[in-house]
Amino acid sequence: MKFRLALSALVFALAGPVHADDWTGDADLGATVFNTQCQTCHYVQTEDGTLLAGRVSPIGPNLFGSAGGVAGSSDFARYSTPIQAANTAGLVWDEANLVAFLDSPTGFLTEATGAAGRSGMPMGARTEADALNVAAYLASLTGE
Repeated sequence: MKFRLALSALVFALAGPVHADDWTGDADLGATVFNTQCQTCHYVQTEDGTLLAGRVSPIGPNLFGSAGGVAGSSDFARYSTPIQAANTAGLVWDEANLVAFLDSPTGFLTEATGAAGRSGMPMGARTEADALNVAAYLASLTGE
């Protein structure tokens, strides 16, 4: 499993930057889902402080750059043990991984890293379509 995660991270890193057009979900529908389900805990804010989505919240991490980025790499002090394990393994939030995580946060991290514990995210997306759309929305906010 670790080899597969490392290989996935390497392949993705060599593929270049994330472009929203490369993701199969509908970013506009993802914005609606984000604004009704995700912004309670998450926000998307650029490094220069521009708030792109949500409300700055101390509950969950800033998701700017998460699509295409390494799991658990934003400046957030309270990542769960499984997210820390995903970060150590170099797990990249490509579309497949991000959608699987949004669909079942704890289940995905347990399978991907073998780390025990909850993901820290109490619930996932309501449907796989919601997960695909939120992933596309996050990718659209990278500025690429």
